[in-house]
Amino acid sequence: MKKGSFRELFRLDSWWLRLANQVYDLIMTNLLWLLSALPLVTLGMAKLYSLYGISQWRFSKDYELLVSFRQAWRRYWRIGLFLSVLDLGFRGLCLFNLYLVLGQTSWPFLAYKVLIVQVYLLTDLFLFYFYPLVLREGLTWKERLQTALLFLVGRPRTSLLALGLGLVSFLLYTFNSQSFFVFLWFHCMIGQSLWSWFQLEASR
Repeated sequence: MKKGSFRELFRLDSWWLRLANQVYDLIMTNLLWLLSALPLVTLGMAKLYSLYGISQWRFSKDYELLVSFRQAWRRYWRIGLFLSVLDLGFRGLCLFNLYLVLGQTSWPFLAYKVLIVQVYLLTDLFLFYFYPLVLREGLTWKERLQTALLFLVGRPRTSLLALGLGLVSFLLYTFNSQSFFVFLWFHCMIGQSLWSWFQLEASR
């Protein structure tokens, strides 16, 4: 390797140091999301922080992690708490109803199970589009709801991709204990940050 090329590797503005810095920001944003989501009741606020942090990371050259974290919690803690209750309450209700008929095999109960799964997935996709729209402060609640519904209906490829990624994640979680821990580690380290980036791209 030439001396000039060797020195180029250790310049502060070299491409690999910039890449390493970006990966570090994603990992730290993901870890703050994880710590914020641990009480579960703050899950909505943690998701909004992750989206806000990634949006700042994408468009700001002077991205400051803790500043972004404080700003997000000050701006969105009320709506985040409301979304936490709505999100967890709905998921819990769907899973509880599914648990009640889990052992039933007659066709009415099978149809009911399919209905529950469909409602769960559609609502999950709706929230996938809705969460990033909360960051758009110029929109009213009605406009956010309408836009999320339009995205859900009008972007079938993106919706199918989101469902596909969710299905792959579910299969990796349930395949065996090794894949469970590997994917859990990935999700806790950088997975949520990448998912938030995908949400922002999908709702542009």
